[in-house]
Amino acid sequence: MPKDAGWFLREPPADRLDHPVTGVSWGDAVAYGRWLSSQTGRHYRLPTEAEWEKAARGTDGRLYPWGPNWDPTGCNAASAATTPVTAHPAGASPYRCEDMLGNVQEWTSTAWGSGRDAPDYPYPYRADDGREETDAGHAGQALLRLQRGGSYRSQGETLRSTARGISAPDSKVPWRGFRVAMTI
Repeated sequence: MPKDAGWFLREPPADRLDHPVTGVSWGDAVAYGRWLSSQTGRHYRLPTEAEWEKAARGTDGRLYPWGPNWDPTGCNAASAATTPVTAHPAGASPYRCEDMLGNVQEWTSTAWGSGRDAPDYPYPYRADDGREETDAGHAGQALLRLQRGGSYRSQGETLRSTARGISAPDSKVPWRGFRVAMTI
C-alpha cells in the first residue's frame, strides 16, 4: 500500500471504515473480487467499462449520475481526501449507485491497450474482442487498464459520466480504488 493510503498491516484506519479502499493495483482489485466470491459463494468482479458507464448514466444518457447539470453536492470533488461512500446521496445514479463521480477513480475490468496514444480496443464496445480478458497482454506486456469516475482531486468541470482514464495495472495511488459488481 502506498504510504498515503493510511493502511497498516492490512487494516484500514479505524476512522475511515466507511471510506473507499484506495492505493490498490488493478490486480489487487481483481484478487479481492475472487476472494469475496470464494467467501460468499457468489460471483464478484470488477465491472466492465460499459457496465460502469450504464450504472452512472442510466438509460437516458445522463451527463452526471444525478442529471444534466453540475451539482457540487453530488460528489466529492476538488478536495484533499476521500469522504465516506454515503456522504453524497444527492449524487446517486438512476440505479441508486453512489459515488460514481469523485471520491476515487475506480478500476474497471476493461483493457485500454498497450500504448497511451490510442486504444487497442476502440469503440464501439465489444465484450468479445479481448478487452475483458483479465490476463490480456501483448508479448508479456501488461495492458493499460481503464478507470472511471475521477477522484476527490478532480475539478468539477472535468467530472462527467463519460470521462475515462488509463493506468498501468500495477499503479497504486491514494486517489484510486474500485467497486465490485455481482454476476447474477
